[in-house]
Amino acid sequence: MLATLKRLLPMAEKVVDRRSPLSILKTLCLENKTARVTDLESTLVVPIDNGMSACLPLDLLRKLLKSKPTNLQIEPSGSRLVLVHDGRRLSFKGLQTGDFPEIPSGKFKEIGKWPQELFGELLLQSRFTSTDDLKPSLQGVHLVQIGNELETQATDSHLLRFRRGLKISAGKPFEGTLPVKPLQLLARIARGNTTVSATNDHLRFSLPGEITLYVRLISEKYPDVASVIPKAFTGSAVVNREELLALVKAAMPFADRETNLMMLEMGEGSAIITVEDQQVETKWEATLKLSEQQGGTLRIGFNLKLLERLLSLQQSPTVLWQFTNASSASMFTEIGEQWHSGAKTILMPIRIKEEKTHDNQERDHRQTAAA
Repeated sequence: MLATLKRLLPMAEKVVDRRSPLSILKTLCLENKTARVTDLESTLVVPIDNGMSACLPLDLLRKLLKSKPTNLQIEPSGSRLVLVHDGRRLSFKGLQTGDFPEIPSGKFKEIGKWPQELFGELLLQSRFTSTDDLKPSLQGVHLVQIGNELETQATDSHLLRFRRGLKISAGKPFEGTLPVKPLQLLARIARGNTTVSATNDHLRFSLPGEITLYVRLISEKYPDVASVIPKAFTGSAVVNREELLALVKAAMPFADRETNLMMLEMGEGSAIITVEDQQVETKWEATLKLSEQQGGTLRIGFNLKLLERLLSLQQSPTVLWQFTNASSASMFTEIGEQWHSGAKTILMPIRIKEEKTHDNQERDHRQTAAA
């Protein structure tokens, strides 16, 4: 039992919600030769040799294991339970296993075997999901599985990250939205190919060591994000991600606090980045190197904070920036010999108001004088 608890508690920490008002959800349930924990959305189940039935408070188990016991026995004592360890006794009032939530039931059908790398990708994708409780459909990673390929999507309604063509084995059609919380545990303990099964409401992951994780899918309908993904682009350029990110961070203190507007005007082999704050009449400028340019010139506005978040969450040293015009979405794709993810992130621009700036007025004056 001691070995099981040492193995299970670190995983249980990723499942149990310590903020829950329900005491039963803060326990480890021993029943039918299994140990399980749940937050009602995810349920972790591990087989054990002990056939007793009991609900053990997780906070007591944490405290006990800190003393590094060499042995542990669980004994009933009337309406209480006793944890006997190294000649010491810890007694407490046990909760009823009948009050603990059941393991999700239903006819689970295998939908495929997912490689270990996929769970790392899903964890990265989760950083683009929403934390807004008013947008429950956006609080997970959406999965669309067709044959042996999987497409993933995640958005907070400001940034959209997606990947296509992720390879799986023995795949069958599936679509659903996986919540964020269990992805950290899955990325940590998945090994090799994980067998995934589904009902209309849950996914079941059969993991190494006879560990089983049940996850309730998000029931709210995921939005049709395909409509905001451009089908084609008229221009592109490759940029150094770290260089652009450094410029974005440097520009931030000088931006308009309401709009966070950054202007980017492309030239041949470079782009001028401009940030203005009309209230204090400041103008900040820098030059960004571009390579592999295609298509025409462009003058476009971006929200600095969104662009900083996009670049911070991407992984590759360089990104391919694709665009059409100043009013349509841009796409930033991770590229590089060691970056095979090809993850794509969509960012909408800020509409630019054409105003008579001081520079424009001088240019118009020169054009009038020349005429």
